[in-house]
Amino acid sequence: MNELFLVIHQTAPLLGEVEANARDVRRRAQSAAGVDLVAFPELALTGYSLRTRVQRLARPLEETLSLGLPAGLPPLAFSVPERGRDQLVYNTAVLLHGTRILARHRKVYLPTYGPFDEGRYFARGREAPGVVTLPCGWRVGLLVCEDFWHPALLYLLAAQGTDLILVLSAAIGRGDPGEGPDTPGPLFSSTRSWELLARAAALQYGVFLALANRAGVEEGLTFAGGSLVVAPDGEVLARAPQGEPAVLEARLSPGALRQARTPFAHLRDEDPGFLQRALSRMVKEGGEAGGS
Repeated sequence: MNELFLVIHQTAPLLGEVEANARDVRRRAQSAAGVDLVAFPELALTGYSLRTRVQRLARPLEETLSLGLPAGLPPLAFSVPERGRDQLVYNTAVLLHGTRILARHRKVYLPTYGPFDEGRYFARGREAPGVVTLPCGWRVGLLVCEDFWHPALLYLLAAQGTDLILVLSAAIGRGDPGEGPDTPGPLFSSTRSWELLARAAALQYGVFLALANRAGVEEGLTFAGGSLVVAPDGEVLARAPQGEPAVLEARLSPGALRQARTPFAHLRDEDPGFLQRALSRMVKEGGEAGGS
């Protein structure tokens, strides 16, 4: 494998303005000469606070992804409201290359706390995230925002041999800003939490982890921005500013994967069969989370 050139567009999409947002995505994608992967935030074509608008804007993936992209562009990752064959609407991350859908992941965990009420408008994804090989040879897995806070999904991607976990999010800034460790300035406390989780996951599994978060203000919500890329040793390679649109570039080296996995054997020693047996027994005995 050669190095992977990743570009994250930390955008502030317009709520409900699909055509305008699609034009912006096309414009940005067309400037991606020599790039291996371009990432946009969660719901980059529609905006986040859709509520009942989601029923009007949701489309089957084949229709939603008719962006008029010219040939020769690198793979693009973003999430959209997808209307499934069951006529339910999912918050779906897609990896698109030309007119081909390389990968799809329906958001599993829908936040229903604080200002979030996604469970009223979206259906929950029921399939484990998968890993896809890009044309450049790198193996990538997709997650959407809240999914990242549930370690089981990170584990599933790592166990499938991913090189890069890409998280598409619309995380708001919460908590009083304060100086964070190894950061260039004040951060929302929520941004510090995202960074800590990203660094821990990258280090634990020996993978690159990239977070593509959105910016801007929408219906009273201030989105934190702060997109970042973390190396397999847990160090931050690149970080975007908070709260404002930005473009973040990072070159990921396969040598960093090899170096991170040389002194450790975490992935080698994992036993998914053991975990499957333990979980099956726990569920059978009624010990699952929330059980009686």
